[in-house]
Amino acid sequence: MLPCVGMEMVFPGLLFLSDFAPTILRIAVALMLFSDARKYWNKRDRWWLADGVALVIGVFLFVGYATQLAAIAGIAYLAFVFYKRDRDSVFLDQPAAFLALIILLSLLITDAGRAAFDLPF
Repeated sequence: MLPCVGMEMVFPGLLFLSDFAPTILRIAVALMLFSDARKYWNKRDRWWLADGVALVIGVFLFVGYATQLAAIAGIAYLAFVFYKRDRDSVFLDQPAAFLALIILLSLLITDAGRAAFDLPF
């Protein structure tokens, strides 16, 4: 019988950066929302509500203000874009929408990370 041996971490010195992981996820989804708002802005027949909502959610996520509410609004926005099936949306690509959904769900149940306005008390 083999002894139970666990795999050691390759870079244990990087664990002090673990608080930055949600920050990186927040900024990544915010940049995706900014890109989606820009694509709506460049359309001839644009939806003012859609690009405005994407822009506001992106700003809230980028600065880390009301991150959980912005994550819920982002999930609702993804549902709206998926239901509307707009060809110019970044989130019409199913892998991109799935990754954004997973990141938003992660931000909903975790904190906003470092460099955010809504730090846990």
